Amino acid sequence: MINRTAGYTLVETVIIVGLVAMLFLALFTLFVTASRIFSHEQRAAGAAYEARTTIREIQIMARAAHSVVDSVVINTTTYTTDMNSTLVLALPAINTLYDVIPSAYDHVVFSLSGSELTKIVSPHAASARAPIDKTLSKLVADLTFAYDSPTPSDARSIDVTIITEASTQLGTKSYTLVGRAHMRN
Repeated sequence: MINRTAGYTLVETVIIVGLVAMLFLALFTLFVTASRIFSHEQRAAGAAYEARTTIREIQIMARAAHSVVDSVVINTTTYTTDMNSTLVLALPAINTLYDVIPSAYDHVVFSLSGSELTKIVSPHAASARAPIDKTLSKLVADLTFAYDSPTPSDARSIDVTIITEASTQLGTKSYTLVGRAHMRN
């Protein structure tokens, strides 16, 4: 009679190690897949956020604007209002007490170059408004401006359509937002 001691045979050990390895592989695959999905959704949420903040920024500036300007020269670069990539607004210049300076205007430019949308504020020499050159988004796929007048300089409202796109390993996610900006001045 053979005296058996407690323990596992070699075959049982190989089977257990194989099952544990498959379990760890399944958990690792689940972790990697969840991480990719999270990254994809986070980039998509970032694209949506950038579209919303861009529309909001244009609405705020348009609300304070006196008019849409056909073109303006800022630091030797000419920006011309068009339907697809550039919007130039003239805002009444203000002093340090936030009083309007008569016949003086600050210019705000929203300009799309490639996929990068930039906001440029060029204040009048007497204005208290600070100069700004800031990137609003690097994910813009398309930007369109539509005016309530055939001539943009006569417009009182601007319809803005922005499409942002975020690319990840899982593909490209796009977000389209349409907003209207009214000029009150």
